[in-house]
Amino acid sequence: MSKVWICQNKTADIPFFIEEKKVNLYSLEELCYYLCQSAEVLSEHFFDEKLLNWMERELHLPKMCEQLRQGIGQKKNDFWCMETVLWESGYYTKAELEEIRKTANQLIQAKPEERRKLKADKLLSDGRYQSAVREYQLLLMQENPEKILESKIWHNMGTGYAGQFLFARAAECYEKAYALGGMKESREQYLLALACAEGQEIEEGAASPESGALQQIREKEGVARFEEELYQKLKQLAEEYIKSE
Repeated sequence: MSKVWICQNKTADIPFFIEEKKVNLYSLEELCYYLCQSAEVLSEHFFDEKLLNWMERELHLPKMCEQLRQGIGQKKNDFWCMETVLWESGYYTKAELEEIRKTANQLIQAKPEERRKLKADKLLSDGRYQSAVREYQLLLMQENPEKILESKIWHNMGTGYAGQFLFARAAECYEKAYALGGMKESREQYLLALACAEGQEIEEGAASPESGALQQIREKEGVARFEEELYQKLKQLAEEYIKSE
C-alpha cells in the first residue's frame, strides 16, 4: 500500500495524540495509515469516546462516529471499528481491505501469548528495542510457554538487545534460543553477537560462509571496521528472520 494521499477531508486544528507512539494525528488519512501500520499493537478500547469525540469535533465525521458508537454498543471489537473506518474512508481497494481483514482475523484467533508476541515483534521491527525486550520478558514469565514459541521469544529478545548494542546479553539470548529450538539462525546470530561483544574470532565453519569475508576485513581493515560489518550482518539476519516467521 505504497501510495501518495492528498488530504481531502478536514484537517484537525487540535491533533489527536497517540501516547504509545508519541505521534500526533491531524487527519482521517493519518488515522487510517496509523491503523494499518499498527494493527498488531492496537490496544484494547483504542476506539474510545475520547477518539470518537475528536473525530466528530475536529474531522467533522458525525455519521462515521455514530456508526462506530452503535457497533461498540453491540460489543463489536476494535478490529471491526478499524475495518469500518478504513472502508468508510474510501482510500483502500477491496483487495487491500481483504488483506487487512485476514491480519485482523489472525490476531483475533491467536492465543493471548501469541498475540502478545506479535505485539512485541511489531515493536522490534519498528526499532523500539527496549519496549520489545520488556514484552518478551513478560512473555517468558508466563507459565509453561510452548517450547518452539519460547525459542522464538529468546531469539527475538536477542535481536532487541543487539539493537541496543548490548551484544553480551544478545549472545546469551541467542544461545538460549538455539538450545531450545536448534535453529541455525540462532546459532549464527549467537556467534556474531559474541564476536561483537568480545572481539573474538568466529569459529571456523561454525557460522555462514560470509564469516571468512568478515575475518578478512578484520585482518586488513582493523577491529573497528570488523565490528561495524558484524553489526550490519547481525541486523540483516535479524530482519530476514523476523520476515520469515
